[in-house]
Amino acid sequence: MKFVKSVTKSSRGRPEGRILVKRGEFGMVKYFDLSKGRVIENKFKIYLKSKDGVVGYLFIKLKEEGKYLVFEDKEVDKDIYVYNEDTGEEEPLFR
Repeated sequence: MKFVKSVTKSSRGRPEGRILVKRGEFGMVKYFDLSKGRVIENKFKIYLKSKDGVVGYLFIKLKEEGKYLVFEDKEVDKDIYVYNEDTGEEEPLFR
């Protein structure tokens, strides 16, 4: 493998090459606690869409700055709906 522009450094200073796994569309959503009537802080999910389907990753912020606990969602519904704050309507995440 030839790494030139895709080289980065790890947190320990070791060089690492970035390898493409999937490419496609993505969507990021935050969560709203309906019982408390407010946005849930420090929690969001990123959905990645490729030819193979949709994969979701849940991020929960840890106490240490810049650190998150990440969970892969194994069962992602392809028809994900989100509330659009700009229009005040629900719509599909991926159109």
